[in-house]
Amino acid sequence: MSISFRWSEKMKRFFCTVLAALCLIPCYCGLSEAAEDPVAVRVGEYTYPKSLVEFTMHTAADQNGIYWELLEQEDKERIRDAVIEQVIGIGLIENILKEKGMHDFSDAEEEIIRMRAQTQYDQAWQNLYRYASESGINVTDAQVSEWMNDRGYTLERFRMSLEAAERQFRVFSLFCDTFTPTEDEIDAYYLEKYVEGDRKKYENNLALYEQEVFIKGNESFYTPAGYRLMKWVVVPYPEDVTRNARPLAVRFSLQETEVMNAYNTLAYAAASVEDFNELKPLREAYDRAGEKLKATEAELMDVLRQALPAAEALKEKIVRRMAEGMTFDHAVRVYDEKQVFADPDNPGTPFHPDSSNWTGNLYTAALSLTEPGQISDPVPVADGMYILYCAGLLPEGAHQLTAQEREMVAQNIVYDAQLRQLMELMETWKKQYAIETDLSRLNLD
Repeated sequence: MSISFRWSEKMKRFFCTVLAALCLIPCYCGLSEAAEDPVAVRVGEYTYPKSLVEFTMHTAADQNGIYWELLEQEDKERIRDAVIEQVIGIGLIENILKEKGMHDFSDAEEEIIRMRAQTQYDQAWQNLYRYASESGINVTDAQVSEWMNDRGYTLERFRMSLEAAERQFRVFSLFCDTFTPTEDEIDAYYLEKYVEGDRKKYENNLALYEQEVFIKGNESFYTPAGYRLMKWVVVPYPEDVTRNARPLAVRFSLQETEVMNAYNTLAYAAASVEDFNELKPLREAYDRAGEKLKATEAELMDVLRQALPAAEALKEKIVRRMAEGMTFDHAVRVYDEKQVFADPDNPGTPFHPDSSNWTGNLYTAALSLTEPGQISDPVPVADGMYILYCAGLLPEGAHQLTAQEREMVAQNIVYDAQLRQLMELMETWKKQYAIETDLSRLNLD
C-alpha cells in the first residue's frame, strides 16, 4: 500500500461541481414532441424532454450517494426545482451561442469530445464493476452494461455532457472576466474549499479515513496526525518450515479475510448509523473473527519461529551495512525477492498506533518504531519474516500544493468568479427568451 493523491481527477470533479447535475442533459432543437416523452422544459428554440429532466434529477441523488426512491417527497421536489433552474440555464446558454454563431462544433472538435466521452464512460463502467465486486456482488459484464443503460448512463449522455460543459466555457470567454488570483487568494481558497471539508470528515474518524483513502484508494487533502511510513524486507521461509506451516497459513489467510470483511461492514455502518446500539452485533462479529485469527496465528507462529535465527542474522547484516552508508531501499533490492520498496520514490506504507489495518505481530513491531531510521527485529507472519523500517513521518494536516496543483486551484478561483457573473447575466437573459416548464409531466415516484 502506498499513498496516492490523484489530483487531476479530483480537481476536475470539483471544477465541474456546479455543472454536475446538468452534465448529462442533451438538448433537442426543433424536434417534435413525442407522446411517450413530452417536453418538460422549453427555452427559446431549445426543448428538453421529460426523460432527460427526470434522469438528471436521479443523477443528482446518485451523486450524493442516495437512491432517488429513498428520498422524502420534500427532498425530491427540492431537487426537481433546482434541476429545472439548471436546465433553463443550459437553454439560455444554447440560445445565446446560436445567436453568436458559436453553438455547433467542428468535426475535429466532435472527434475529441467523442474520445473523451468514451474514456469517461469506460471509467464509469469500471468503477461500477469494481464497486459490485468489492461489495461481494457477482456480476457479469453484460449486467453492468445493462445497469448503466437502464439508469441512463449511456455513451451518448456522456458525449452531450462534454458538449454542455464546452458551451459554458464558450460563454465564459464571451461575457465573463478573467484575472490572475494572488498567492494569498489561492491559499485561502484551497483551505476553505478542499482542506476544511476533509479535516472535519477525518480529523476525529481515523477508521473512516483509512477506509476511504487507504482501502478504497480515494484522495484526501488532509492527513490526520500520528502516521509513520513503514518499509520492509521480507525473508522467505525454508522449504521444510513452509511445508509444515502450509495448512495453518491457509486457515490464517481465510480468517484474515473474515476479519477485514467484518471490519469493513462495521466501518460502513458506523459512518451512517444514528443509533450506535445497532453496531453492537457488528462489533461482536468483528471481535469473534479477531479472536479466531489470534488463535490460528499463535499456532502458526510456533512453526514459523523455527526460521527466526537466519532472519535475525540478516537483520544484523542490514544494520551493519546501513551504518556504513547503504540505504534501506538498496537493502530491499539486495535481500528481498519481491522488492516492494526498492523504489526510493515510494514513501512507504502508512501506520498509525490507532489503526485497525495493522494487526498481530506486524502491528506490534510497527508500534515499536517511533523514529525514522529505526529497524525492527524479524517478524514471522504467513508469507515471510518481515524486517520493518521506519522510513519517515507522514506530514499531518493539509497536503502541500505543487506548482501544478496551485495552478489548478487558481483556475477554479477564476471559474467560480466567472460562474457568479454568468448567474447574474442569466437573470437578464431570461427576459429575452420564452421559457416554459411543465412540472406536472415529471414523475417524482
